[in-house]
Amino acid sequence: MSQAPVNRCYKCRGAPSQGEKLRACGKCLTVKYCSSACQVADWAEHKRTCASSADERKRAIASMEGLTGPGGGKKSLDALNKAVNEWYFSYRGLHQRVHLLAWRHRVESPLIIVTTPSLSHSSNPKVEMVPRREWEKSSLNRAGSLSMCFGRSDFDADQLYALKVAVDGAPCESLSLRPFPPTMRGLHSSVMDTVSAEDYATEMVLRSDTSNSVHVRLTGLRGDARLNGREGTLRGQEPGDCGERRTVVLEDGTSLNVLPRNFIPVPRLKLQFHEFYL
Repeated sequence: MSQAPVNRCYKCRGAPSQGEKLRACGKCLTVKYCSSACQVADWAEHKRTCASSADERKRAIASMEGLTGPGGGKKSLDALNKAVNEWYFSYRGLHQRVHLLAWRHRVESPLIIVTTPSLSHSSNPKVEMVPRREWEKSSLNRAGSLSMCFGRSDFDADQLYALKVAVDGAPCESLSLRPFPPTMRGLHSSVMDTVSAEDYATEMVLRSDTSNSVHVRLTGLRGDARLNGREGTLRGQEPGDCGERRTVVLEDGTSLNVLPRNFIPVPRLKLQFHEFYL
């Protein structure tokens, strides 16, 4: 179990100073701190889960050694945890789906579970929300460790959420506390009731990719009629084209040179509070 927010000090939630690295607890190696002062200050609470986390890590290493052979378990486990974390953040729209689901249900102290058949970007991960009333008495709360994470005196449901990422067939699971992005606190209340996690993720990906572009839908194409209904972003005129044609880049990266009559603007979702009053 990795309980620490990724790349954040488990006590102060701050990032390490430039050129510095977070230091792991020497007993369980599952939580990290930016300084010895933070580690000492956190010991009163971390000691409640340190031993169980260390035991769980030992079991995971033993499972890995069953696949890699003696002596290779620790290195393989660390490499797998790193790969899982990189996959999670690089899979388009996945962590945005998780953010909305966790934020929407944060009063229920949820555990968000992402299950994937592989670490391929073509995989189809499953995302589910398990409220505390369900996980607390289940095997998900092994040795009460999850309850103790939520029960920390400095745990803030508006700042952190619990996430488990599991890969089918892998001998270990990644469980961690993750920080919410600041944008969650600016969401309009109607988003909670009307926008699905999938639609929210799609919109957030569009904003990160093309913050100043116009989103359009293709229509009326004849030679490429199969593309009618596909959506993309308007990028301006084709270089060297003095006519009316414009470049539209589809979500899969396909670029087309089309006339203005072959695309229509697509309304964008309003998410942030201030967007409803522009």
